[in-house]
Amino acid sequence: LPHVSEASLLHSLRVRYGREEIYTTAGPVLLSINPYKWYPEAYSEERMLEYSSGGGADMADTGVAADEEPHLFQVAHRAYHAMTKSASTLLLSSQQSQDQSIIISGESGAGKTEATKIIMQYLARITQKDHDQAVDSNEEIDEVSLEKRVLASNPLLETFGNAKTLKNDNSSRFGKFIQIQFKHDQITGASIHNYLLEKTR
Repeated sequence: LPHVSEASLLHSLRVRYGREEIYTTAGPVLLSINPYKWYPEAYSEERMLEYSSGGGADMADTGVAADEEPHLFQVAHRAYHAMTKSASTLLLSSQQSQDQSIIISGESGAGKTEATKIIMQYLARITQKDHDQAVDSNEEIDEVSLEKRVLASNPLLETFGNAKTLKNDNSSRFGKFIQIQFKHDQITGASIHNYLLEKTR
């Protein structure tokens, strides 16, 4: 946008939503509009691998290509790339790699829980890409099962602390702070902490 304002941003979001393009990038921020329907092709394994392999002019700096369509996979890969890049840079030093955070916010029914699940699915998939070629040791088998267990915890978490609102029949009563631990670019563990979101719910 040549001139960024609230009106121009809302117009751009409206036009893109009319083309069923629910994601829009504004600098480092990804804006999404809940379409209240599922697009299987947008979250397929093939699409995940497109963002993880990437290519493009700014690939070296951010891990994503300049011409890639805005997507949750893009946000997840940028964070993962920054973490692994800092880890490789500091490998021979005593410093630790740089932790990364993804903040997902929005009103009730905006799709925060679904966005969280999509990002976790992407991270689980790209960190086990090496296992597709060969799984030779019990340690590798344990890592794969751990990734699956992290993803499998989502439906269980959704059964606790949810409430019904005007816009969302399954609104999260509590916010979630999710930590995913990595070692050698692989998921090694995860922890989830809940905190009160709204007393009115």
